[in-house]
Amino acid sequence: MKKVSEGWYIVTKKDNEYHFNDLRFGLLTKDPKQPQFAFSYVFKDENGKLKAQEVPKEKRDGKALMKGILNRIKGN
Repeated sequence: MKKVSEGWYIVTKKDNEYHFNDLRFGLLTKDPKQPQFAFSYVFKDENGKLKAQEVPKEKRDGKALMKGILNRIKGN
């Protein structure tokens, strides 16, 4: 996963679970208290082996996200 993310990742802990978050594609929410990354995986123990499962995405406000992206492209 580190290789796929090209080193652009963070690992966070939420509800006693560790999440691998790929930073290359940014956030899907603007709520700093509950960030939702475009690509996030939770680590689960399956029969003694650690497996990564993609975290389901929640509904988001695409119009507000696009506005933020356009502002960043403009350098604001």
